[in-house]
Amino acid sequence: MQALSGLDASFLYLETDKTPMHVAGLYILSPSKSGKPFDIQDFKHFVQSRLQVSRIFRQKIIPAPFALSHPYWIEDENFDLDSHITHLAMPEASSQAEFLKLARQLFQKKLNRNRPLWEIYAIEGLCLEGYPKDAIGMIVKVHHAAIDGGSGAEIMATFYDLSPTPHTLPPDTWLPEKVPSGWEIAQKGMIKSFWTKSLEMNYFFLDSFQKTLTTQQQSSNQQLSPPIGVMSAPRTIFNGEVTNQRVFDGVTVSLADLKKVKNAFEGVTLNDVILSICAGALRRYLELFQVLPEESLIAMCPKSVRPDSEKGQMGNRVSAMLVSLATQEANPIQRLLQINENTQAAKVYSSAVNMDDLINLTPSGLTSAVAHLYQSLKVSKIHKPFCNLTITNIVGPPTALYMNGLKLLNHYGLGPITHGMGLIIAVFSYNNQVMISATSCPSMVTNMDLLMQFITEEMQILLKGIDK
Repeated sequence: MQALSGLDASFLYLETDKTPMHVAGLYILSPSKSGKPFDIQDFKHFVQSRLQVSRIFRQKIIPAPFALSHPYWIEDENFDLDSHITHLAMPEASSQAEFLKLARQLFQKKLNRNRPLWEIYAIEGLCLEGYPKDAIGMIVKVHHAAIDGGSGAEIMATFYDLSPTPHTLPPDTWLPEKVPSGWEIAQKGMIKSFWTKSLEMNYFFLDSFQKTLTTQQQSSNQQLSPPIGVMSAPRTIFNGEVTNQRVFDGVTVSLADLKKVKNAFEGVTLNDVILSICAGALRRYLELFQVLPEESLIAMCPKSVRPDSEKGQMGNRVSAMLVSLATQEANPIQRLLQINENTQAAKVYSSAVNMDDLINLTPSGLTSAVAHLYQSLKVSKIHKPFCNLTITNIVGPPTALYMNGLKLLNHYGLGPITHGMGLIIAVFSYNNQVMISATSCPSMVTNMDLLMQFITEEMQILLKGIDK
């Protein structure tokens, strides 16, 4: 039995029917080279052989009585693999739009908290432009309380191989766990609260004080602009109340093209170029609907702080990096250079305090109450946004991967949105490609196709800009 961290638990507390808090990957796999049809039982056997790679697959949530502590993970004594894997087939000659509609419908449903918080949908009969006939779609949903982007990528990587032949794992030694009584959970929670919380608080303040001094020195030496203020982002169409509906789409850009732009400017990173492409697309989209604010949009870019000793573990270990996207700048090249300056400053300031450490100091009952009140009272309508959107960038493998013999062709990420922050852009690099996808609410992004088109065009605009 293991208690959730404050940050992990906050994703449970924020969850409602309108704001499910899971992440997902949409994977496109090639059909078998041998022409063998997809066999769902064979796939389930493969998944069964990989369950031991992470505890998330067979652990469920149990709450603490009276919110004396955050909930706990426990090995599910009633684990049933069949309840987590669903086999679907698209109607013959279905369009790409119909597939995306199905993906949205599957994604927007909340996960069942009475069992481990993940699901896989295996979808046959895809008919997608640019992909082989009968490609296989996989939608993998995992609750954000269990993983962040980095840990999710690590876990999924263990499902893949560098060749069509799956590797063999050691024998599975997993054992179920008896659900403890409410009194046993309460005792564990009280010990955690009374004996360790004060020590954690002392360590946090000492560590944060030291990091703050270091940050001040770095910012002075590098003559960095001051940090972005809390709740200082302009209000946009992405920052209202969300519904229970989702809209999603993605595009693929060449990693070589991104590197070409990066190499044209000293000090510019691949992440800067990606942020610039997204910023240009958002500027054009908002300008088209005549709702572009005079102030620059602010993006929250999650930054992993997971030490090497915790690689492969579940949960969230992130810090929030706030970056101005320079959307007030019309010139694409100047916007890129401004974003480069902004990210350098954001990296320095974000290192002072880790988000998960800060939330962990807050009493569990207070964290839960604040999260519920924030959602139910619609507080996001009152204050300026903390940020306008989330842009998360996960570096994937540079070579081709195979799942149970099937080659991974593409991968797009879907992420959670919430009241006040209704747009998330997920970036994932794989096999010399970079997949950029967005999840939002249809009342906020009424034309996701157009936003994706603008992202593709912004890549070409930057390429033309450096060739002049």
